[in-house]
Amino acid sequence: MFLQKQGLIPYRDIVDINLPGTYLFEEVAMRSFGAGAFGWRLYDCFLLVSVLGSAMVLAGKRNLFAGIFSALIFVLVHLQDGIAQGGQRDLLMTALLLWAYVALFQVQRAKRAVWMALLYGLLIGATATIKPVLLPLGLVLLLALGWIAHRRGLRVWSLLSAGAIGIIIPVGAVLLWLKWIGAFQSFLSILTGLLPLHAQMGRKTLSFLLSHALSPVALLAALWLVLQVLERRKISAEKAELMIGIVGTAVAYIAQGKGYPYQRYPLLAILLVLIGMDLNRALDIKGAIGRFAMATCILSSFVFAPRYAWLTTTFSNTTPFQDALSERLLGLDSPTELSGHVQCLDTFGGCINSLYDLQIRQSTGFIYDCYLFSSESTERERYRTKFWNSYQLAKPRVVVETNQFCFGDARGFDKLATWPLLDEDIRQKYEMKSAWRSQVLQHWWSRREEPSEFKLYVRKPGVL
Repeated sequence: MFLQKQGLIPYRDIVDINLPGTYLFEEVAMRSFGAGAFGWRLYDCFLLVSVLGSAMVLAGKRNLFAGIFSALIFVLVHLQDGIAQGGQRDLLMTALLLWAYVALFQVQRAKRAVWMALLYGLLIGATATIKPVLLPLGLVLLLALGWIAHRRGLRVWSLLSAGAIGIIIPVGAVLLWLKWIGAFQSFLSILTGLLPLHAQMGRKTLSFLLSHALSPVALLAALWLVLQVLERRKISAEKAELMIGIVGTAVAYIAQGKGYPYQRYPLLAILLVLIGMDLNRALDIKGAIGRFAMATCILSSFVFAPRYAWLTTTFSNTTPFQDALSERLLGLDSPTELSGHVQCLDTFGGCINSLYDLQIRQSTGFIYDCYLFSSESTERERYRTKFWNSYQLAKPRVVVETNQFCFGDARGFDKLATWPLLDEDIRQKYEMKSAWRSQVLQHWWSRREEPSEFKLYVRKPGVL
């Protein structure tokens, strides 16, 4: 959003794999909560409150415990995942998906059915403008709605049409937005070229994905499965749709292949809502089933929840990389003078965040070096050519190289050697002004790790 305000056009000037919905929702968030770190925390809190509200509505007035229980466990899981997961796209999609379920259930209860079907479609369509991974689930649920509506004597084609139109509207809106800003062709190029390259990179094994999909609530999920065996209760239509949601969100998590904690949020949210509803109902059953449900609730409240809450207190609240880089950049010149003259060779290390904190516009719209140093492919060469042309035109005064290497765990500055043309250009035209390496591990999520290192190069005087 900062680069947009500086006059750069998404996809045309800013080479980005985020879909248009991300830009639009984040602009609304920044206008509503502010553009700084505090504003982003407020936005994260807003999304969590939205999840809480949707879970309570899904559970219903008579089952508020179910909604509160499931949402609070989800909130604690999110917090124990670390500060890096704040305001992530998948958290936004989780809130949208849960409210889509609210609309879906209202349709089946014949409450403003057509309008609720339209709302359902709008919410599913909105998730598709951020990431398309939940769209298949949305379509399956729409078909399930048609089948249930047929059995209940509701207007099937009116509901299906309203849902389909709802899905189309957000997608059509972002396409019109792309046309309006003159970035439609550039977006299509990224959609068919860079996005497939991104999807292939950093993929985890299926065993890793399966073992991490439910890891924060694995024991709770296991106890819920035991409860299903004990109850042997007939599955209602709404429960069946939630179970379809569990399968659909699990498929979406595996399809993304990266295994990031935030990518499992839609799965965890749907599962926890279903667990909460089943536990709430089972508490009213006398005998072993009721006692088992009570024991599960006690275990969750006095073992799982306190553990999650404790983990949130263990994370680092410092940003050594960004502090060090900001200090060195300010030692060269003022942010105003540096704006438009600094190029990061980094993806997740913190260089881009440092420039944003200082309100320094990068010299080019290439904000990820991932694809410059990926395995050999036609798309990599295309990306390199575009970057090289932009880089040569900008002639940045400062180049910041980090040892953070894309999605892999391997760190090192040898990534530059994989592209001799750029490596030689920096050697000939720049001199290393400083280098930094932290002596303290940072703890921002589930494991402690060394902050990325950086080398700061300054263009030699008189070099054109």
